[in-house]
Amino acid sequence: INSAILFGEGNNLIDGFKSYNDNTGKVPRTDYHIAINGHNNIVRNSYVENFNNTETNTSTHGITIRGFSSKSSTYNLIELSKAVNNQEGFAIRNYGSNYNVIKDCEVS
Repeated sequence: INSAILFGEGNNLIDGFKSYNDNTGKVPRTDYHIAINGHNNIVRNSYVENFNNTETNTSTHGITIRGFSSKSSTYNLIELSKAVNNQEGFAIRNYGSNYNVIKDCEVS
């Protein structure tokens, strides 16, 4: 699977998800492998990888918890996951992203 994006209230579990991008050009390519917006979501045992080189790998995101002006993202957990060759492997970003945890993850 290329990517998973969850927007909404939450209470989702992503377990054992794998996402690969083998497009070596700039567009189209995977921007966000997993993006979460909402509450009480768990991402665990997941793996995301881009095969691009660093010159064509700009603005790529692995697993991200994202707030938004009209939707907050709280009490989410990312654990035991790995991001390979992404410009931003794991992130908690934007307005309304509070009380989230990333633990026991690896970036390479």
